[in-house]
Amino acid sequence: MTERNERCDKCKWWKLLSADTYHGECHRYAPRPQSLMYFPEGENTEDFTIIFLETHASEFCGEYEPNITITARNLDMLDFSVRTRNILDDVQTVGDLLDLTPHQIRDRRNSGHVSMCEIRDKLAMHGLHLKGDMP
Repeated sequence: MTERNERCDKCKWWKLLSADTYHGECHRYAPRPQSLMYFPEGENTEDFTIIFLETHASEFCGEYEPNITITARNLDMLDFSVRTRNILDDVQTVGDLLDLTPHQIRDRRNSGHVSMCEIRDKLAMHGLHLKGDMP
């Protein structure tokens, strides 16, 4: 099965809510009202809240637009440790990093578990992941 590139977590409209669950909100359209019905002491009361559509990072739709603002940015925006930055010495942009698989990073000189965790954590903070990593 081929992995889709047009996923929510790579879309400019998507905002990460939780790096633990890889859930976020789609901001392609305005938030929508949602009814909050409750019945205190026999009263029929209805309030509304405004919500954006919540999705999982791996979902997709026909409204996808690439998040160029993040992927085109210099790798320095992720603020890696000196050790991790040295491991990624030939990687210039966030997009270049996203094109690498975990296996390709592990094969690099001086790469280890700590650096791999740092890379995954820093990417997850932006709703991103390495090629082949499933959120």
